[in-house]
Amino acid sequence: MEVSKIGNKGVKIRTKNASFLVNPEGKIDGDVVILTQKPQVYSDYNGVIVIDGPGEYEVSGVSIKGEAIDGKVLFDFLADFQRLLILPTASISKSEEAQDYTATVVFLDENSKEDTISQISSGVVIVVGDADRIFKDKTSLKKIDKVNLKKIDEYKGFIVHLSK
Repeated sequence: MEVSKIGNKGVKIRTKNASFLVNPEGKIDGDVVILTQKPQVYSDYNGVIVIDGPGEYEVSGVSIKGEAIDGKVLFDFLADFQRLLILPTASISKSEEAQDYTATVVFLDENSKEDTISQISSGVVIVVGDADRIFKDKTSLKKIDKVNLKKIDEYKGFIVHLSK
């Protein structure tokens, strides 16, 4: 699996057989759209599969489980023997369960705090959003444009900030 930033607040998860766009803005160039929060108005996704609620899904060999917490949905991806947790900041209390994941993607917002995020015990913590406002110690951040989950050893000890 590969995770990269798209737009201002979205990520693209690429697996062997499909591309998943999480919280995309603008042009849709993937197979599945994943929304962590139901929008007021749906965009035209041109026949692309949209997952925006709790439940269990399987798309192109990828198992996805959605769980609603505080009006947002966290998603658990399983593909190629790797587990990825998509965690809206509102759901950060759920992070105690993140130790079994290859990586956890956290969407930063105005409620995000450095000490809370640094407590996530996933293989790699990937943050999306304005990390400069949240993280005072910039030495713990590694800014890159994409993460290959097969090569996570090079990110150990860092919080990875997806940036373009």
